[in-house]
Amino acid sequence: HSDFIKYLSLKYPNIHYYEDSHDDITDAILWSDAVVGDCSGALLLALAGNKPIFAFDNPNRFKNPYFDPEGPEWIFRDQYSYQISEENLCELSEMLSHFINKDTKKNSREELIKLLYEHRTDSEKVIANEIVNLLPSEG
Repeated sequence: HSDFIKYLSLKYPNIHYYEDSHDDITDAILWSDAVVGDCSGALLLALAGNKPIFAFDNPNRFKNPYFDPEGPEWIFRDQYSYQISEENLCELSEMLSHFINKDTKKNSREELIKLLYEHRTDSEKVIANEIVNLLPSEG
């Protein structure tokens, strides 16, 4: 899957691929027109910036020790992102063109931004704690 995104980044000069998933990509997200990713804090940062988000449903997510189906990036996924599966990954280029120009998720992202980030100007820790408070508690 990453090979396909690398291919797109070589084909289109305005698409950037980051090899190290732990790189600080904050500036890239804030300057982007849209963000493509599988599931990470990067998608929530893109949400905070109200960017169109294309979330890849990576079939290998279940093998990843960081996968948390109860995490906010999964619970709110339908509200903030356009879904990309393995089956329609080859259509990503067309999806980007269409949904950047006709962003049908903008209003739902704005509602989610208010829910997660409203009146918060403090550090990332405060925002993260507010997100945790929205998640269903165990037991």
